[in-house]
Order: sequence, then structure tokens, then C-alpha cells
Amino acid sequence: MTNHNDIIKRARKLLATNPDISPKDIIRAVAKHLNIDWDKAAERIGKIKPKKVKLENKCDMIAELISEDPDINPKAAVAVCLHNGKFLLGKSTACDARNGKWTFPGGFINNDETPEEAACREANEETGVKCQPIRRLAEDEHGDVVFVLCRIIGGRIDYNDEFSKVALFTPEKARKLNTYDAAGIIGKI
Repeated sequence: MTNHNDIIKRARKLLATNPDISPKDIIRAVAKHLNIDWDKAAERIGKIKPKKVKLENKCDMIAELISEDPDINPKAAVAVCLHNGKFLLGKSTACDARNGKWTFPGGFINNDETPEEAACREANEETGVKCQPIRRLAEDEHGDVVFVLCRIIGGRIDYNDEFSKVALFTPEKARKLNTYDAAGIIGKI
């Protein structure tokens, strides 16, 4: 099964070599590379005008448009990882509003996962830590994203290209950082 991470990785490679590629062309190329039936992808996409869009919007657009089940909620899970009273945050390299901001690890939920399982998997893939879910903390306003409080139980910090840095922060320090979602979530704990 194709997941959003595969889509994003392929899209980033295409954007790196051709930043002026049109939305229609990049979606067609990603669909072909990942063996997604273009006709089925086009049904989800609807009418696409081959105009240029801003670079920071392309990755989001591609992940959303070629998603396996765009109507299923929640779509993503975020791991709010705690270790000895400190939160694990990464400085995002995403090509969207998170870029350059500190955020929790997270990503799309695969069809065979619970939000808790997805949050722990994403934390491991993106930061190298292994965690155990404790409880759901919150959902975003649309019910698309679930924030899961997790306890770090192993692994070591070894982050992938989702982040330029990963570190543990006290709640006080984390609230002072330039964050995407962390400050509001930390206040709920």
C-alpha cells in the first residue's frame, strides 16, 4: 500500500530537480512512480488547472490529493513524547507552514493502524526513539489529527530528513520556542 510518506519523498525529489513543475505534472509523475492508477488518482483530484503554485504548497497538495482514503478521519497522528519530564521536539524541514518551526513527530495513519500505533511508528521513523502510548490528548478542529501522549521507552535520537534537529525540552523552554503545534498541546498536559 502506498502511504503519504512515499508520496512526499517522491514529490520532494521531483521538486528538487524541477521547482517549476505544474501540479498536474507532479501528481501524474508521482502516481506513475508509485504505480497508482492515474485515472483513480484523477477521480480524487478532480479538475486540476496546470498553473504554478507556491513551492511550500506543493507537497501538502500532493499528499492530500493522492491519499488512499481522503474521507477517513483521523488522517494523522502526532506523538507528544515525554522523557523524564521533557518533551521531544524536532525542527521541521516540511515544505509547508511547519518549516523551520519546532514540532512533535507525526504523520499519516496507515489503514491498518490505530492513531496510537501510528504516533509511535512516526516517532520511531522520524526521531529514532521507541515510545509507548499513554492516552489521547486532543484532536485538531476538524478531527483530522490526533495528538497522542507517549512515553519514550527506548531507542536513541537518530532523526531522518523530516527534521534538521531533534532535542528534549522542559515544558517552560518548549513554550518559548517558535513552534507549530507544541505550545498549545503542552498546555493541555
